[in-house]
Amino acid sequence: MVRRLLPLTLTSSPAAWTASLEAAGPTAICEAVEARDGGVCRFCSDPHPIAPAPLHLDDDHAHWAVDNLATACLLCHAVQHLGRVTADEELLLIWAPDGISQAAINRTVRGIHGVFAAHGQPVHLGATPTDDTPRLRAAYRAYQALADLAQEATAWVKTSSPHAFGASLIEVPARARASDLANLRLLHRGRFFRRGVDVYPQLLAAASPKA
Repeated sequence: MVRRLLPLTLTSSPAAWTASLEAAGPTAICEAVEARDGGVCRFCSDPHPIAPAPLHLDDDHAHWAVDNLATACLLCHAVQHLGRVTADEELLLIWAPDGISQAAINRTVRGIHGVFAAHGQPVHLGATPTDDTPRLRAAYRAYQALADLAQEATAWVKTSSPHAFGASLIEVPARARASDLANLRLLHRGRFFRRGVDVYPQLLAAASPKA
């Protein structure tokens, strides 16, 4: 069954600010959500999502009802977790052109990371590929073009830091900053830290379809 994609919006609530992106909920409920969604990300439709986990649709991380949960890949789940200590190392705030959704950016970046990994290159934004093939060159240029949009975010909201912007959202409700949120997106840097160690390459490899 084809399900409609759910909207992704940058949010920041006190309930989510300190909540773990990988917090384990009740086993039976998480299994029910996974079975209902077929393991597909409900936001970007990635059939092989990286580190899939239930996302709380109402942003209340104590509300573990099946109807309030939807499977989200790591990239899509990030919109609710700007309070992570490592958020600024993992994400970049950008100002996207009209019509480019957060989900579209996430699928594009996931594809870029896949190209980097397939060429044996580091997948994080700060690395310059040491190989040079047309496919790798195109992926790198696309990544850099997205990263350059951070300048537009800084011009609009005075920061490209997801953590700083998330903190400001707690002080001023999102509905009062609708104009700020209209084109703001997150760009995943190709890093995800657990206890100080970047495990994103391993998570990407585990989720990638085997040849």
